[in-house]
Amino acid sequence: MTTAVKLSELINGNSSQIVVPSGGINFGTDTDGSGTVTGGVLDDYEEGTWTPTINSGTARFTDAYYVKVGNLVTLSVYCDTISDQSSSTTFEIGGAPFAVANNDDAIVGQVMIRYCTFVDSITTYMSGSANIRLYKLVSQGNYSSINFNDFTNAQASIRCMFNYFTN
Repeated sequence: MTTAVKLSELINGNSSQIVVPSGGINFGTDTDGSGTVTGGVLDDYEEGTWTPTINSGTARFTDAYYVKVGNLVTLSVYCDTISDQSSSTTFEIGGAPFAVANNDDAIVGQVMIRYCTFVDSITTYMSGSANIRLYKLVSQGNYSSINFNDFTNAQASIRCMFNYFTN
């Protein structure tokens, strides 16, 4: 049973901060579109930093932030000073702060890369293990993973933003 609360009861002293009861914010179950509402309660919001890792050699990571609203996670990160530029190992970024929902795979974001061997479309992919991989378009609809030896310069860098669902 939901109990209505007056706004004045939610305000925390004179700080103008609204404190929400543990049940979250209920937006109701009506829809303005043609979809089916599967939930109308915002019960989680969080933001912070995360610690990316790399699966070969070393790299410098900065601007590693996340925002989690409900079960949607947005990550951002900047990576440079990639030490391994010769192995054919698939380039992966690990350390995402939350597991991928139902251990599913997901296409998750946008990326900008400098100093690499390809110029075509780049996309990102997060596996059920929550490792982020980058893929390059090699022909019509066919993608290939980006490997460490695809980076061609010591100044190679990657700036990414990812979205994925968690449980």
